[in-house]
Amino acid sequence: MDNLWDPHKSINIAKDIEKKEGLFIRSRLESKLDLKMDLVFDKLYDLYERTIIDKARIIFGSNLIEIRYSNNPFCPTAYTLNEFLELELEHKFDFDICAGINKENIHKSLWAMKNLRFKHTEYLEGFRLNSYSGNVWAYFSSSSSLITDYQVFLNYQKLRYARGISHDEALEKLNLYKNYYIGDQEFYQKRQHFKRYESSLDGQIDEFIDLASKMFENNQIFEIQVYLGSGVIRTITPYEPYTTYAFSGLDELKLASQNYPGQALTMDQSLANKDFSRPNLRMNRNLVHQAFQVTKNHRLTDENLYLRVFYIDFMYNKVLTSFSCGGTRYQDTEEYIEDYNKTTEPC
Repeated sequence: MDNLWDPHKSINIAKDIEKKEGLFIRSRLESKLDLKMDLVFDKLYDLYERTIIDKARIIFGSNLIEIRYSNNPFCPTAYTLNEFLELELEHKFDFDICAGINKENIHKSLWAMKNLRFKHTEYLEGFRLNSYSGNVWAYFSSSSSLITDYQVFLNYQKLRYARGISHDEALEKLNLYKNYYIGDQEFYQKRQHFKRYESSLDGQIDEFIDLASKMFENNQIFEIQVYLGSGVIRTITPYEPYTTYAFSGLDELKLASQNYPGQALTMDQSLANKDFSRPNLRMNRNLVHQAFQVTKNHRLTDENLYLRVFYIDFMYNKVLTSFSCGGTRYQDTEEYIEDYNKTTEPC
């Protein structure tokens, strides 16, 4: 069972077959992020070179960038495009722990994820919950994203379930609309015409919620992320806050939860027992440059099959990508580059 917790595991699946076969294919319009992509990658590379960040996620179309700092592996921080480009590299980043989150709120947030997944329009495709920061990342079908704390996320979900309240109206009522970036505008305007098809994980989503809630309660994990259409699940444990474990579906996560070794750690124990100096694991510069170039090419060279989310882990040489055809991949950076060189079709 040890291989279930192997951070070097590669996952390459796309289980939304109808979506993959073209139901959701549409022409792409360049986002603001596309037009500033070189500046974004230059900034990320600078932060990587100076060992300030361990991980970075770019959410194309929504103009959002999320990074995890080396001195705080527990809490990711999200920025709008302009905020990120104006970020001062010398800023001293402090821990930002949300003291209010508890087991009840975790369970409510997971059920809110389910409710939003089964919306007919503007439904949830990706979701992440961090119990230490209270941070929720919600990724919607129109390539738009919402990164906020759990309470705002729960309020958003309640508004969506009120009769006649749309995605846009909920954001406006929460005073989020002025800071919210719509993704691919052409698809966003036509999203009422598309029907959602269930993925394999949708059929197991109640079981997933119960298992994830139990793992949070037992302090086996402090963060979980799920790509609902593709079934990719990623977790981070208090024992190893620098390491992300990936699973291709619920069955693997269930086995891992049963065989997770050792004593569960609380937040205070994790902080007390960990040396937060930079671990001696780094991607080499050439790989970083190549990965960034491949990412730009994936985003810009195809009008239909294009990259929507890009995540890079500088510590463990891993890349996660989510494409417009519903495919999600988690693989070594070398494999990611090699796949692109073999074929430019992502799914």
